[in-house]
Amino acid sequence: MDTGRAKQIVEGLRDHADFCRSSLSIRDKAGVTVPLELTAAQRKQQECIRRQESRGLPVRQVVLKARQVHMSVGSCAQILKRVAFLPGQQALVMADIKARTASLYNYMSQFVDSYRPYHGLRMLPVRARRDNETIEFDGGSRIDFRTAEDTDSGRSFSYRHVLLSEYAFYRNAALLMRGVSGSMPVDPLTTLIVESTANGMGGPFYDLWRQASEAGSDFGAMFFAWWELDEYIRAIEDMAAFERSLSREETALREMYGLKPEQLAWRRWKIQTDCQGSLDTFNQEFPHSPEVAFLTSGRPRFDLRSVERMPVIRDPLAGELEMARVGTRIEPQFVAREDGLGALRVWKRPGPKKRYVIGADPSKGKDVGEEMGTVDPDWSVATVHEAETGEQVAVLRARLTPYAFARYVCDLGRWYNTAFLAPEANEMGFIEGLLQQDYPATHFYTRRRDADDPRPPTAHEVGWMTTATSKTQLISALDRALREMTVIVRDAVTLQELRTFVYREDGKAMGQRGCHDDCVIALALAAVGMTQAPRVVAEGQLKPVKYDEAEVAEPRWWKQPRRDGR
Repeated sequence: MDTGRAKQIVEGLRDHADFCRSSLSIRDKAGVTVPLELTAAQRKQQECIRRQESRGLPVRQVVLKARQVHMSVGSCAQILKRVAFLPGQQALVMADIKARTASLYNYMSQFVDSYRPYHGLRMLPVRARRDNETIEFDGGSRIDFRTAEDTDSGRSFSYRHVLLSEYAFYRNAALLMRGVSGSMPVDPLTTLIVESTANGMGGPFYDLWRQASEAGSDFGAMFFAWWELDEYIRAIEDMAAFERSLSREETALREMYGLKPEQLAWRRWKIQTDCQGSLDTFNQEFPHSPEVAFLTSGRPRFDLRSVERMPVIRDPLAGELEMARVGTRIEPQFVAREDGLGALRVWKRPGPKKRYVIGADPSKGKDVGEEMGTVDPDWSVATVHEAETGEQVAVLRARLTPYAFARYVCDLGRWYNTAFLAPEANEMGFIEGLLQQDYPATHFYTRRRDADDPRPPTAHEVGWMTTATSKTQLISALDRALREMTVIVRDAVTLQELRTFVYREDGKAMGQRGCHDDCVIALALAAVGMTQAPRVVAEGQLKPVKYDEAEVAEPRWWKQPRRDGR
């Protein structure tokens, strides 16, 4: 391929909206052929793609969409302009079922048949086409159309451009993705668009979206909410009466997104008519945020309305604790990372003489990805909360050995004014590691004594021992805390795990298949820890223990090997 010519053509087509309006046509809902005027969702998609292209990166995009935003049409236009003007470009367009594959083929055929030269740029002549299967151009370029049942499609050719439509509904999505991504080149002039409506939490699309949403991902994550579409409004006859009728939930949505009354009126009308009064159905079909789009499959253990009202903050500081000299002492200090990575996420630093509680759940070595054909070991998680308000101020989430996690939790506790620790006790190596850190005995949750008992606890008394019975009690305590808002969650990962914590087929409450629940257990431990934490911070407890000089140059926790090999 002539790289210089390719870049010239790509640059000539950079004004995607003008290209679509001037050169492509589509049949509207009335069956009339009209110029392709980009919708708000399609314009947002193009902006996400433009950001990757401007950085010289391959286009790698995950699109979480609502119904009726015409994202598939927009994605087809993106693929066409990358294939039909250059020789040697192979593209794969795939949908979950044959009927949707046929629709994608029809969109592409309409574009080809109605094309009007854009600034004199002519499309390659069509060499051959087979209905719902292939459009071939001169010069070896082609677009293949397949359904997801054909898991070998991604291995047949080295595709440069791929569109996977309604990926959440693929039967063997993970296997197919491995074939596609493994055969694609990674140069900047390649394209992979994965778009879908949500199909419950868990599964390959949910995992891909979650990974794309994290800092440092090769994929760009794009979500389009119902309220971003200008046409979703409904006239109001009596504005004053409507304002008085707003529910607490509607008021919260208005404040969160700056919604107009006419938008809320449309939402209320849509729920009562097309969604038969079901808020869950509306949230899946017309989500207002990525979290509610992934409507929980199965029976949620926690009240989702209580979960949704939690004031998530998506961009906390992220980094690690390191040893630093403060005056004459050596103490743990938080060091933020500019790249947004790091095991420790912090919303609020320790406040003077504030009391804190930490719930800590060590990794048990389980691999939740086994059922999904992937590798995804569980995490060691510690969540920090202000004792008075229950507000979440920090989360530690890492894959660590029990002893390394114990050292980090104690460092974290000392940084947060010698926080009260409520650890899970089933991992004895973790408990023994905690007791070896010279942490104050009065600041451990114990199973048999009052907080003011002066005797040092033994390893068999520290922490919450989880059994079939006690786990039910633990989860019930968290459910009550969420409803009463005696714990306030800031962390988006924790909120996602709360949504995917369900009753399984056997009646047990745990993470949905393929989903983690480590943050949920840590949060529950913090909730019970707040009931036993000392009411007054004793003088002297705010002072951290002294560390050896060597600790300044040699960070503590990451000298222990991680379970993921990092």
